[in-house]
Amino acid sequence: MHQYPSNRWRRYDKMARLPEGFVVIGDAVCSFNPVYGQGMTVAAIEATILGQCLRAGDADLPRRFFRAAAKPVRVAWQTAVGSDLALPEVQGRPSLSMRLTNAYTEHMLRAAEVDPVVPAFVIRVARARRRGRVSDTGTPVLTAAAQ
Repeated sequence: MHQYPSNRWRRYDKMARLPEGFVVIGDAVCSFNPVYGQGMTVAAIEATILGQCLRAGDADLPRRFFRAAAKPVRVAWQTAVGSDLALPEVQGRPSLSMRLTNAYTEHMLRAAEVDPVVPAFVIRVARARRRGRVSDTGTPVLTAAAQ
């Protein structure tokens, strides 16, 4: 049993004013339903972003950090909330984007059960991401060989 089996995103990146030197990471920024296992990964990503922000100096550190961290948090957030809203017992109306993503994911998972090309494609996508062929936004990155 988990104390907070829900998703909560505290939008520090949207605050007009922040206390100087105020930076939090992990569940203090965004906590996820623990069933998805995203919390530690997102916290590690935030720690990496914080390190990058600190290397750039401490001027306006909280604002720079929270804005940079919001991008990867948004991806995890949309995945978690979209998955929650697919459950009949969860109140709320998923956006069109969430409905399309959930439908696509369901079709992909069903296809992967019977078609080995589908799991192979998912693996290829993951490998391309690791090799830097896909940006953080999902945009393909052209290499010298591809140009």
